[in-house]
Amino acid sequence: MTTDLTDASSRVCAAADYTALFGTSSGDNDAQAQLVKAAFRELALVLHPDLYSDAADKATAEAAFIRLHQLYTEALKALEHDVYGQTAPLATITTRRAEHQLLRTQAGGDLCDCYMALTTSKGEPSWRTIVKITRDVADNDLLKVEAAALKHLRGPDGDPKRYPFIPELVDSFAYSEPHQAARSVNVLAMLDGFCDLTQVNAAYPSGIDPRDMAWIWRRLLLVLGYAHSMGVIHGAVLPQHVMILPEQHGLVLVDWCYSVRENVSYPPIKAIAETYRTWYPYEVLQKQPPSAATDIALAARCMVWLMGGNPVTGNVPDTVPRALRAFFKGCLATGQTARPDDAWQLLGEFDELLEQMGEPFYPRRFHVFSMRR
Repeated sequence: MTTDLTDASSRVCAAADYTALFGTSSGDNDAQAQLVKAAFRELALVLHPDLYSDAADKATAEAAFIRLHQLYTEALKALEHDVYGQTAPLATITTRRAEHQLLRTQAGGDLCDCYMALTTSKGEPSWRTIVKITRDVADNDLLKVEAAALKHLRGPDGDPKRYPFIPELVDSFAYSEPHQAARSVNVLAMLDGFCDLTQVNAAYPSGIDPRDMAWIWRRLLLVLGYAHSMGVIHGAVLPQHVMILPEQHGLVLVDWCYSVRENVSYPPIKAIAETYRTWYPYEVLQKQPPSAATDIALAARCMVWLMGGNPVTGNVPDTVPRALRAFFKGCLATGQTARPDDAWQLLGEFDELLEQMGEPFYPRRFHVFSMRR
């Protein structure tokens, strides 16, 4: 990955809002508009996905370009209404459960526009949330799938010890603007301080320390093992869906829109994230029923990628211990039956491997990880 791409994507992903990215001018609205447009052009010339052929570079550029365009659109809208730099809500949505004030756009996904919001319900203090709204009504069912999965995983039959790994669903409803078809909306609790694995990769393009990969992998296996025990396949364990709290070693697996529930057997996964098409196991692309091995393979590709390897081939740099390279290769066999299909059992095997490897992987110690380099 080029330095220009790394620097530009880091700047965009780190920006809390449009003013943090485009700055503020001491002049009038016209001067501010010129400043915004010049900054946008400069970043767009580096971040446009069509500039890159390497899959990882293209994915990094695409995620940052989407965020850049969202912030630029928000800045232009603020300029148009002469509220640049102010925090007036973009919109307010009131439901039976709560009032959601949409404050600014957040990085969107393949299916949804996302907004940082302030949510208020009767008798409770306001708190920050993320509001996801489908762009296309044809995808309404996918947000409904996510809502059902989260209610199930954090429901009365779930295990509260695993809830920290699962997003908290605050509200779910249909929303329509005048003369438009209703779109599905999910409101989720804000994950303050978290970043996704695309941001980690942008900060460490040559690969993270395998000791840091180890704690991310262990937590990812914990949440996958829990979901599978509840009869749910996530279906899209991809870099932008794995959120970590770096210094505290927290992890949350987000975007359950692609998930499938067990009903005697699992149905084929209906949709994929096109940017990561080459990462998907054979059974997903062939519309065959997935299994726990599907999630594990996708998770393993994320770890290979984080260590500076090729997520498609599974090849990892020689600087990574041979035992770890062999371990992840074993998670990426083409056939489902040849891959591990029990996340909790695999976690036990991984811990045994770390013990066999010895220092610095065992005894396990808390290894400080920071996104500030």
